[in-house]
Amino acid sequence: MFKEAGWLMHYYMGSAINDNVDFYRILPQRGFRIIILRVHVALNPETGTLALFTSEEWDDSKAATTYASDFDLFDMRNNKLAKVAVTQNSTAYFGITPNFVKAMKGTFQNSIVIMMGCDGLANTKMAEAFVEKGAKAYIGWTGPVSASHTDAATEQLLTHLISEKKTIRTAVTETLDALGKDPAYGSTISCYPASAGELKADEFPM
Repeated sequence: MFKEAGWLMHYYMGSAINDNVDFYRILPQRGFRIIILRVHVALNPETGTLALFTSEEWDDSKAATTYASDFDLFDMRNNKLAKVAVTQNSTAYFGITPNFVKAMKGTFQNSIVIMMGCDGLANTKMAEAFVEKGAKAYIGWTGPVSASHTDAATEQLLTHLISEKKTIRTAVTETLDALGKDPAYGSTISCYPASAGELKADEFPM
């Protein structure tokens, strides 16, 4: 779809990236106009803080030494990194929080961030962090979402945005009209901030 529309696309598989934390750290410097994150999202029920999964397995030593001493960027005391897992007994991974996003190197160049995982817009904390870091729009789910539904919805959303060159608001609305809420969880896809709704993907200044 991107190639047919004349866009250059890069695809990164998590398992092929050795240091996911560092990959995220310099993400703004890569200059991407649209960033699609097909990753798990952890939601802390007590604080409401979101954390995006990396595929870098949690390492107590690395968290306490390498990341804690790197210019204080990854200091756990500042809530930039989180220990996340899909279930209580499954493998734990490094997760990045809104504070981490705010401390990333560089600035997003009016990018659209599409968060495919659960709870990306359960609250606006993660969206606010990306926008504060230069993103023009952040699209995500208001609660849990099944893999099959987010895959179908994202494809539909991108068709409206990239192939049909519709506004973000129209793309989101028509995606919801066509596919509806997640059938298992009732979550809907939404955009932050609301003011970005009238923008089109190919109109964002670089």
